[in-house]
Amino acid sequence: MSRQATARSTGHVPRQELQAGPLAGGWRAWLKDLALSVTGALVGTTLLLMPWGPGWDQNYFSGWTPGWYAVWVNPYFRGAVSGVGALNLYLVISDLVGKVQRWWVEQRSQGPNS
Repeated sequence: MSRQATARSTGHVPRQELQAGPLAGGWRAWLKDLALSVTGALVGTTLLLMPWGPGWDQNYFSGWTPGWYAVWVNPYFRGAVSGVGALNLYLVISDLVGKVQRWWVEQRSQGPNS
């Protein structure tokens, strides 16, 4: 009798045949990765867009010192902050693409009869 037939008749699946799920580490690792990705995307989007918004020069840091205000409203400084945001978004997207590729390879390596 095959293992599949044994599992169907007894209702017991041997421990080594159980799958961890779509991502290694189970659903908790998947949920943690999702939360980190969403947080990273929010931070990146904020850093990308906030320097060009109307409230950029109306906060605690812009009025720290008179010399700092000139740096704060400088377009080059705003561009640097936006660049950090764009880099953050790129890293989040590349991390997600890598996770999906690993999952896809894992699914393809198991074959259609798994």
